[in-house]
Amino acid sequence: MGIVSFFRLPPDPPPTERGRPLNKFYKFFGLDGGLPLEHDRPVSSPYVGPQFLCIGRVLVGMYMLISFIIYFVTLASQPNKFLRKQAWKLLGDIMFHSFLGLSAFFIISGYHTFIYYRRLRNPLSSWSRPLQLGHLILQTTVLVFPLFCTVIYVYWTLPALPGWHTRPLDRWATITFYMLNSIFSFTELCFCASRPRPWSHLIVIILILALYLAFHSLLVAATGGKVWVYTVLKFSLVINKGWISAGRIFALCVLATASFSVTQLLLWIKCRYLGGLRIPQAITEETELQKLNGVSVQATM
Repeated sequence: MGIVSFFRLPPDPPPTERGRPLNKFYKFFGLDGGLPLEHDRPVSSPYVGPQFLCIGRVLVGMYMLISFIIYFVTLASQPNKFLRKQAWKLLGDIMFHSFLGLSAFFIISGYHTFIYYRRLRNPLSSWSRPLQLGHLILQTTVLVFPLFCTVIYVYWTLPALPGWHTRPLDRWATITFYMLNSIFSFTELCFCASRPRPWSHLIVIILILALYLAFHSLLVAATGGKVWVYTVLKFSLVINKGWISAGRIFALCVLATASFSVTQLLLWIKCRYLGGLRIPQAITEETELQKLNGVSVQATM
């Protein structure tokens, strides 16, 4: 058995209803046949019922959204001009982009899971193919970027804040935005019914990083160098000239690739050894059939 065969997972059974054929673009990015929408993987879990998955997603998403609003308002209302400026900088911070994206995913997916629980039909199946692909890629980003951001913060930013644990607001913000984000992402990874992500999604991850670097550069240029989010990404500074900037950009790409690979490995372990390949739709249909049979037996008695 070769190494490729060892890591290859068995495919899902073919869906009962085939949609219209997909072109090569959609297949390249993983939107192929019965995976993942016809088997309801985005709104189901192989371990818990959809009602518990819905409650967990909504609670986590609302906590994240409310936490960001409280933190932003707290900083923006400070009398200190520097702290007020930090509040508006949050809107340009990739770590908070990732945090808000994760929050939006949990809230939207929680709503979809609720609809699935009530109607036994995945609402994503009625979406257009571009939106289905967008949702698939969104889930990939919320599984990858929180780990990416946590590593950057612990290595890059936290050493510059030696007293963060002595100030209540900084302690809560550090734990919530830079540590719990990875825990919430790991929880989604563990309980969702998703298979390993298509490797083509790594292209999207690198593209998002490139777009953020371009956004940061435009922000610096548009403000005449007066506003920036990360000093190490202000390439006009002497300390960032030449190969140093190129090295940092390359290191960010390596870290993003490593985060994506770790996510792939964890999903593969879950599917290979922990029963993560079970089809939630089949379980639901069997449960509903048992309920109907029980009602029929009671009626005949």
